[in-house]
Amino acid sequence: MVSRLTAAQAAQDYENGTLPAHVIVEDTAADVVEFLSTLEQIALTGKLRSVVLSGSTVLNLNVAQIVNDVDVLSRIKGGYELAIADTAANVLASLSSLERFALRGHIQSITLTGSGHPVLDLTAAQVRHDVAALLKVSGTSNEVVADGHAAIAESLDQLEKLAAANKLASIQVTDGVALTISASQVRQDAKALGAISGPYQLVVKDSSANVVTYLPYLETAAKAGHLQKIVLTDTGPLSLTSKQFFSDVDALAKISGSYALTVTGATAASAAGSADPRVTISVGVAALDGSGRVDLDELIRAADSAMYSAKSAGRNTVRLRLVAA
Repeated sequence: MVSRLTAAQAAQDYENGTLPAHVIVEDTAADVVEFLSTLEQIALTGKLRSVVLSGSTVLNLNVAQIVNDVDVLSRIKGGYELAIADTAANVLASLSSLERFALRGHIQSITLTGSGHPVLDLTAAQVRHDVAALLKVSGTSNEVVADGHAAIAESLDQLEKLAAANKLASIQVTDGVALTISASQVRQDAKALGAISGPYQLVVKDSSANVVTYLPYLETAAKAGHLQKIVLTDTGPLSLTSKQFFSDVDALAKISGSYALTVTGATAASAAGSADPRVTISVGVAALDGSGRVDLDELIRAADSAMYSAKSAGRNTVRLRLVAA
Protein backbone atom coordinates (compact mmCIF):
# COMPACT_ATOMS: atom_id res chain seq x y z
CA MET A 1 0.00 0.00 0.00
CA VAL A 2 1.27 3.45 -0.93
CA SER A 3 0.52 6.44 1.33
CA ARG A 4 0.10 9.88 -0.17
CA LEU A 5 1.42 12.58 2.14
CA THR A 6 2.35 16.25 2.06
CA ALA A 7 6.00 17.15 2.52
CA ALA A 8 5.30 18.29 6.10
CA GLN A 9 3.44 15.06 6.95
CA ALA A 10 6.19 12.89 5.53
CA ALA A 11 8.84 14.82 7.45
CA GLN A 12 6.85 14.58 10.70
CA ASP A 13 6.20 10.85 10.33
CA TYR A 14 9.89 10.28 9.58
CA GLU A 15 10.89 12.16 12.75
CA ASN A 16 8.33 10.18 14.77
CA GLY A 17 9.39 6.85 13.31
CA THR A 18 5.90 6.20 11.94
CA LEU A 19 6.57 6.67 8.25
CA PRO A 20 4.82 4.07 6.05
CA ALA A 21 6.93 1.70 3.96
CA HIS A 22 5.92 3.31 0.67
CA VAL A 23 5.25 7.04 0.33
CA ILE A 24 4.32 9.42 -2.45
CA VAL A 25 4.73 13.08 -1.53
CA GLU A 26 2.29 15.48 -3.18
CA ASP A 27 2.88 19.17 -2.44
CA THR A 28 3.84 22.59 -3.76
CA ALA A 29 7.37 23.32 -4.88
CA ALA A 30 7.83 25.74 -1.98
CA ASP A 31 6.83 23.11 0.63
CA VAL A 32 9.01 20.46 -0.98
CA VAL A 33 11.97 22.88 -0.79
CA GLU A 34 11.19 23.62 2.88
CA PHE A 35 11.46 19.95 3.84
CA LEU A 36 13.99 18.94 1.17
CA SER A 37 16.74 17.71 3.51
CA THR A 38 14.33 15.44 5.42
CA LEU A 39 12.82 14.17 2.18
CA GLU A 40 16.37 13.32 1.08
CA GLN A 41 16.78 11.14 4.17
CA ILE A 42 13.48 9.41 3.39
CA ALA A 43 14.63 8.82 -0.21
CA LEU A 44 17.83 7.22 1.08
CA THR A 45 15.78 4.75 3.15
CA GLY A 46 14.04 3.60 -0.04
CA LYS A 47 10.59 4.54 1.24
CA LEU A 48 10.02 7.54 -1.06
CA ARG A 49 8.45 6.34 -4.27
CA SER A 50 8.00 9.71 -5.95
CA VAL A 51 7.41 13.44 -5.50
CA VAL A 52 4.52 15.09 -7.33
CA LEU A 53 4.57 18.88 -7.56
CA SER A 54 1.29 20.77 -7.50
CA GLY A 55 1.15 24.19 -9.14
CA SER A 56 4.51 25.69 -10.05
CA THR A 57 7.27 23.23 -10.96
CA VAL A 58 10.14 25.65 -10.20
CA LEU A 59 12.18 24.92 -7.07
CA ASN A 60 14.28 27.76 -5.63
CA LEU A 61 17.48 26.20 -4.30
CA ASN A 62 21.08 26.93 -3.48
CA VAL A 63 23.98 24.86 -4.79
CA ALA A 64 24.42 22.85 -1.57
CA GLN A 65 20.83 21.63 -1.75
CA ILE A 66 21.30 20.42 -5.31
CA VAL A 67 24.48 18.56 -4.41
CA ASN A 68 23.26 17.13 -1.10
CA ASP A 69 19.65 16.31 -2.02
CA VAL A 70 20.12 14.65 -5.37
CA ASP A 71 18.15 11.50 -4.48
CA VAL A 72 14.91 13.28 -3.65
CA LEU A 73 15.28 15.50 -6.73
CA SER A 74 15.64 12.41 -8.89
CA ARG A 75 12.25 11.19 -7.62
CA ILE A 76 10.28 14.22 -8.83
CA LYS A 77 7.79 13.05 -11.42
CA GLY A 78 7.29 15.03 -14.58
CA GLY A 79 9.23 18.09 -15.63
CA TYR A 80 10.68 20.48 -13.10
CA GLU A 81 13.15 23.36 -13.12
CA LEU A 82 15.67 24.68 -10.64
CA ALA A 83 16.14 28.39 -9.99
CA ILE A 84 19.55 28.48 -8.33
CA ALA A 85 20.90 31.43 -6.37
CA ASP A 86 24.34 31.26 -4.77
CA THR A 87 27.79 32.82 -4.69
CA ALA A 88 30.20 32.55 -7.59
CA ALA A 89 32.54 30.47 -5.41
CA ASN A 90 29.84 27.92 -4.61
CA VAL A 91 28.70 27.72 -8.23
CA LEU A 92 32.28 27.14 -9.38
CA ALA A 93 32.87 24.46 -6.75
CA SER A 94 29.93 22.38 -8.00
CA LEU A 95 29.89 23.30 -11.67
CA SER A 96 30.10 19.71 -12.88
CA SER A 97 27.04 18.75 -10.78
CA LEU A 98 25.10 21.70 -12.16
CA GLU A 99 26.08 20.64 -15.68
CA ARG A 100 24.39 17.27 -15.21
CA PHE A 101 21.12 18.96 -14.24
CA ALA A 102 21.46 21.44 -17.12
CA LEU A 103 21.93 18.65 -19.66
CA ARG A 104 18.69 17.06 -18.43
CA GLY A 105 16.85 20.35 -18.92
CA HIS A 106 16.26 20.94 -15.21
CA ILE A 107 18.00 24.31 -14.70
CA GLN A 108 15.93 27.42 -15.33
CA SER A 109 18.55 29.93 -14.16
CA ILE A 110 21.65 30.41 -12.02
CA THR A 111 21.89 33.75 -10.23
CA LEU A 112 25.24 34.82 -8.81
CA THR A 113 24.75 36.45 -5.42
CA GLY A 114 27.02 38.94 -3.69
CA SER A 115 27.89 42.61 -3.93
CA GLY A 116 28.89 44.41 -7.09
CA HIS A 117 29.06 42.41 -10.31
CA PRO A 118 30.01 38.83 -9.37
CA VAL A 119 31.94 36.90 -12.00
CA LEU A 120 32.98 33.31 -12.56
CA ASP A 121 36.73 32.87 -13.08
CA LEU A 122 36.98 29.87 -15.37
CA THR A 123 39.48 27.70 -17.17
CA ALA A 124 38.91 26.76 -20.79
CA ALA A 125 38.40 23.13 -19.72
CA GLN A 126 35.52 24.14 -17.44
CA VAL A 127 33.88 25.94 -20.33
CA ARG A 128 34.34 22.92 -22.59
CA HIS A 129 32.86 20.48 -20.07
CA ASP A 130 30.19 22.64 -18.39
CA VAL A 131 28.94 25.01 -21.10
CA ALA A 132 25.26 23.99 -20.65
CA ALA A 133 25.31 25.14 -17.02
CA LEU A 134 27.31 28.29 -17.82
CA LEU A 135 24.72 29.32 -20.40
CA LYS A 136 22.12 29.31 -17.61
CA VAL A 137 23.94 31.98 -15.57
CA SER A 138 21.76 35.08 -15.45
CA GLY A 139 23.09 38.47 -16.53
CA THR A 140 25.81 39.42 -18.98
CA SER A 141 29.60 39.69 -19.05
CA ASN A 142 29.99 37.69 -15.85
CA GLU A 143 32.30 34.91 -17.01
CA VAL A 144 36.07 35.39 -17.34
CA VAL A 145 38.30 32.74 -18.92
CA ALA A 146 42.07 32.50 -18.50
CA ASP A 147 44.13 29.60 -19.87
CA GLY A 148 46.96 28.62 -22.19
CA HIS A 149 46.76 28.79 -25.97
CA ALA A 150 46.16 25.06 -26.51
CA ALA A 151 43.26 24.89 -24.05
CA ILE A 152 41.69 28.07 -25.47
CA ALA A 153 41.91 26.73 -29.03
CA GLU A 154 40.44 23.37 -28.01
CA SER A 155 37.48 25.07 -26.31
CA LEU A 156 36.92 27.82 -28.87
CA ASP A 157 33.58 26.50 -30.14
CA GLN A 158 32.15 26.38 -26.59
CA LEU A 159 33.58 29.83 -25.84
CA GLU A 160 31.75 31.08 -28.93
CA LYS A 161 28.44 29.89 -27.43
CA LEU A 162 29.09 31.95 -24.30
CA ALA A 163 30.21 34.95 -26.34
CA ALA A 164 27.11 34.76 -28.54
CA ALA A 165 24.96 34.76 -25.38
CA ASN A 166 26.84 37.82 -24.03
CA LYS A 167 28.16 35.83 -21.07
CA LEU A 168 31.88 36.33 -21.72
CA ALA A 169 33.56 39.32 -20.15
CA SER A 170 37.00 38.43 -21.50
CA ILE A 171 39.41 35.67 -22.51
CA GLN A 172 43.07 35.81 -21.54
CA VAL A 173 45.69 33.69 -23.30
CA THR A 174 48.06 33.22 -20.39
CA ASP A 175 51.12 31.99 -22.28
CA GLY A 176 50.96 34.44 -25.20
CA VAL A 177 51.39 31.68 -27.79
CA ALA A 178 49.44 31.74 -31.07
CA LEU A 179 46.18 29.78 -31.24
CA THR A 180 46.14 27.04 -33.88
CA ILE A 181 42.64 26.83 -35.38
CA SER A 182 40.89 25.97 -38.64
CA ALA A 183 39.90 28.48 -41.31
CA SER A 184 36.20 27.99 -40.55
CA GLN A 185 36.75 28.86 -36.89
CA VAL A 186 38.05 32.30 -37.85
CA ARG A 187 34.53 33.05 -39.02
CA GLN A 188 32.36 30.80 -36.84
CA ASP A 189 34.10 31.69 -33.56
CA ALA A 190 34.59 35.39 -34.33
CA LYS A 191 32.81 36.62 -31.19
CA ALA A 192 34.95 34.47 -28.94
CA LEU A 193 38.11 35.66 -30.70
CA GLY A 194 36.87 39.23 -30.26
CA ALA A 195 36.62 38.64 -26.49
CA ILE A 196 40.36 37.91 -26.21
CA SER A 197 41.94 40.71 -24.20
CA GLY A 198 45.16 42.20 -25.53
CA PRO A 199 47.02 41.26 -28.71
CA TYR A 200 46.86 37.69 -29.94
CA GLN A 201 48.03 35.65 -32.93
CA LEU A 202 46.41 32.90 -34.98
CA VAL A 203 47.97 30.03 -36.87
CA VAL A 204 45.37 28.78 -39.33
CA LYS A 205 45.85 25.17 -40.38
CA ASP A 206 43.47 23.86 -43.04
CA SER A 207 43.00 22.55 -46.56
CA SER A 208 43.43 24.73 -49.64
CA ALA A 209 39.68 24.56 -50.36
CA ASN A 210 38.73 25.72 -46.86
CA VAL A 211 41.30 28.52 -46.93
CA VAL A 212 39.75 29.78 -50.17
CA THR A 213 36.21 29.50 -48.74
CA TYR A 214 37.06 31.61 -45.70
CA LEU A 215 39.64 33.87 -47.33
CA PRO A 216 37.73 37.14 -46.69
CA TYR A 217 37.66 36.39 -42.95
CA LEU A 218 41.34 35.48 -42.99
CA GLU A 219 41.98 38.79 -44.75
CA THR A 220 40.18 40.64 -41.96
CA ALA A 221 42.28 38.82 -39.36
CA ALA A 222 45.46 39.61 -41.31
CA LYS A 223 44.62 43.31 -41.59
CA ALA A 224 43.92 43.42 -37.84
CA GLY A 225 47.38 41.98 -37.16
CA HIS A 226 46.06 38.71 -35.70
CA LEU A 227 47.12 36.27 -38.44
CA GLN A 228 50.60 34.89 -37.89
CA LYS A 229 50.56 32.36 -40.71
CA ILE A 230 48.44 29.96 -42.75
CA VAL A 231 49.57 26.36 -43.04
CA LEU A 232 48.06 24.39 -45.90
CA THR A 233 47.36 20.74 -45.05
CA ASP A 234 47.29 19.55 -48.66
CA THR A 235 48.97 20.23 -52.00
CA GLY A 236 45.81 21.24 -53.85
CA PRO A 237 45.93 24.56 -55.67
CA LEU A 238 44.28 27.70 -54.33
CA SER A 239 41.65 28.43 -56.96
CA LEU A 240 40.81 32.14 -56.79
CA THR A 241 38.93 34.70 -58.80
CA SER A 242 40.80 37.80 -59.81
CA LYS A 243 38.76 39.76 -57.25
CA GLN A 244 39.91 37.44 -54.44
CA PHE A 245 43.49 37.61 -55.63
CA PHE A 246 43.59 41.39 -55.51
CA SER A 247 41.34 41.85 -52.44
CA ASP A 248 42.86 39.30 -50.06
CA VAL A 249 46.57 39.89 -50.58
CA ASP A 250 47.33 40.29 -46.85
CA ALA A 251 45.97 36.83 -46.10
CA LEU A 252 47.70 35.28 -49.12
CA ALA A 253 50.98 36.75 -47.96
CA LYS A 254 50.62 34.78 -44.71
CA ILE A 255 50.63 31.38 -46.41
CA SER A 256 53.78 29.58 -45.34
CA GLY A 257 55.84 27.54 -47.76
CA SER A 258 55.25 27.09 -51.45
CA TYR A 259 51.78 26.57 -52.90
CA ALA A 260 50.03 26.35 -56.25
CA LEU A 261 47.73 29.19 -57.29
CA THR A 262 45.23 29.49 -60.12
CA VAL A 263 43.44 32.77 -60.83
CA THR A 264 40.40 32.98 -63.09
CA GLY A 265 39.05 36.13 -64.72
CA ALA A 266 42.32 38.04 -64.43
CA THR A 267 43.07 40.50 -67.23
CA ALA A 268 45.59 43.24 -67.71
CA ALA A 269 42.78 45.74 -67.20
CA SER A 270 41.65 44.19 -63.92
CA ALA A 271 45.21 44.09 -62.65
CA ALA A 272 45.77 47.71 -63.61
CA GLY A 273 42.46 48.70 -62.04
CA SER A 274 43.18 47.00 -58.75
CA ALA A 275 43.14 49.52 -55.93
CA ASP A 276 46.05 47.89 -54.17
CA PRO A 277 47.65 44.98 -56.06
CA ARG A 278 50.76 45.04 -53.87
CA VAL A 279 52.88 43.75 -56.75
CA THR A 280 56.51 44.93 -56.62
CA ILE A 281 59.69 43.79 -58.33
CA SER A 282 63.28 43.77 -57.15
CA VAL A 283 65.92 43.06 -59.77
CA GLY A 284 69.54 42.04 -59.22
CA VAL A 285 71.90 42.14 -62.18
CA ALA A 286 75.42 40.74 -62.31
CA ALA A 287 77.79 41.60 -65.16
CA LEU A 288 81.42 40.91 -66.08
CA ASP A 289 83.80 43.79 -65.57
CA GLY A 290 86.24 42.95 -68.35
CA SER A 291 86.64 40.46 -71.13
CA GLY A 292 88.01 37.53 -69.16
CA ARG A 293 86.27 34.43 -67.75
CA VAL A 294 84.51 33.92 -64.38
CA ASP A 295 83.00 30.98 -62.54
CA LEU A 296 79.21 30.71 -63.14
CA ASP A 297 78.45 30.14 -59.44
CA GLU A 298 80.27 33.35 -58.59
CA LEU A 299 78.17 35.25 -61.13
CA ILE A 300 74.92 33.80 -59.69
CA ARG A 301 75.98 34.73 -56.15
CA ALA A 302 76.63 38.28 -57.32
CA ALA A 303 73.17 38.47 -58.90
CA ASP A 304 71.58 37.18 -55.66
CA SER A 305 73.50 39.77 -53.68
CA ALA A 306 72.28 42.51 -56.00
CA MET A 307 68.66 41.30 -55.70
CA TYR A 308 68.72 41.39 -51.88
CA SER A 309 70.29 44.82 -52.06
CA ALA A 310 67.36 45.93 -54.23
CA LYS A 311 64.85 44.52 -51.71
CA SER A 312 66.60 46.31 -48.85
CA ALA A 313 66.44 49.55 -50.80
CA GLY A 314 62.64 49.49 -50.70
CA ARG A 315 61.80 47.22 -53.65
CA ASN A 316 60.76 48.33 -57.13
CA THR A 317 64.51 48.79 -57.55
CA VAL A 318 67.34 47.49 -59.74
CA ARG A 319 70.83 46.86 -58.36
CA LEU A 320 73.94 45.99 -60.37
CA ARG A 321 76.99 44.00 -59.30
CA LEU A 322 80.13 43.99 -61.46
CA VAL A 323 82.27 40.89 -61.22
CA ALA A 324 85.92 41.27 -62.06
CA ALA A 325 87.05 38.92 -64.88
